[in-house]
Amino acid sequence: MILVGENSLFRIIERSPEFFKNEATSGERFRDTIQRAGYEGFKTIVLKYMFLHQ
Repeated sequence: MILVGENSLFRIIERSPEFFKNEATSGERFRDTIQRAGYEGFKTIVLKYMFLHQ
């Protein structure tokens, strides 16, 4: 399990809706989008959003 600091956690939470908006298919739930993209895919995309919007 990877633990992150409080600031990083809040940034991940802030960027997760952007991941969902860009990656989800019509009618897909957030959990299903993460499962389809895979955890590594989710992590890579969210980290990209975090660094692009610093």
